Amino acid sequence: MRWLGLLAIKSLWNRRLSAFLTVVAVALSVILVLGVERIHQAAQASFMGSVAQTDLVVGARTSPLQILLFSVFRLGTPNNNISSESWQKFAEHPQVRWTIPISLGDSYRGYPVVATNDSYLKHLRFGRGEPLKLVQGQWFGQEEEVVVGAEVAQRLGLKLGQEITVSHGTGEVSFTHHDDHPFRVVGILGRTGTPVDRSLHISLEAMEALHHEPHDLKEGGAGGHSHGRGHSHGRGHSHGQKAGHDHQRGHNHSHSHDHSQSHGSQPQPISAFLVGLSSPAALFQLQREISQYPGEPLTAVIPGRALQELWQNLSLVENTLRAVAWLVLGVSLLAMLLVLLSSLSERRR
Repeated sequence: MRWLGLLAIKSLWNRRLSAFLTVVAVALSVILVLGVERIHQAAQASFMGSVAQTDLVVGARTSPLQILLFSVFRLGTPNNNISSESWQKFAEHPQVRWTIPISLGDSYRGYPVVATNDSYLKHLRFGRGEPLKLVQGQWFGQEEEVVVGAEVAQRLGLKLGQEITVSHGTGEVSFTHHDDHPFRVVGILGRTGTPVDRSLHISLEAMEALHHEPHDLKEGGAGGHSHGRGHSHGRGHSHGQKAGHDHQRGHNHSHSHDHSQSHGSQPQPISAFLVGLSSPAALFQLQREISQYPGEPLTAVIPGRALQELWQNLSLVENTLRAVAWLVLGVSLLAMLLVLLSSLSERRR
């Protein structure tokens, strides 16, 4: 028996190149099959983890999937905005524990700028309910301050105290910049593996100041530097915000309703808002109330259901990738079989 083993080893060594290539082909095919399944599972976990402990996502009347994509995953743009009055009305609903307003429309070098308030840091969860954490600096408290995600800070090399200028629109290339309203980086969030890593965060007041003043948009970044900050801080509510900034940051987390920690009433519209309920039993009741709200047409999205719709839409792509992976594996096994048959034929001679 020992000599048979030595004979097999010598035979294999004699055909080492073909044997090596066959093993590599089969190994790569198996990796491809397992990789497709792993990517599928990781994508599902990442998408689900981006909206952990969020019961509803509310936006203007449109497709539930579209609302989820632009509000949570920063894909696409909202067709319409929501009035601040509608957000405040449902924020004060007895079944609502917290809300997170989100306003979109600007970007920095292709990364989306998200206007929100302190609820974002306090209540947004990812993964298995893990909270957001600042690894450097602090959360924004003034109009000229911005907090960046981990990926934005790493790829663009942003540091605390650095000044940036955001651009109008969500594309990677923009010809309209808010040069009159530069922002200073005051905080960097820890890595989450969600769209938060690829976002920059400013206050709702800052977003209002960017878009409610006629002098803030400068084509190609030319001129306008002499009066920009005067507009930014000369607004009536901005003086009050700066004067009471320290007190405000302390009392934002002490209200009986966490949605009222926003910096006073916000007259500007928002893109969407996330909702956390006091009791899961009120989910469908509140969803129906929002859908039937007479003030303006709204859509309340249950994230889990919308994600199921997303996977159904992507099922054709997933099945195609699986079929290609198994086809490659089959071809590799067939190649290995041909090598064995060729070897047997040579031995017969």
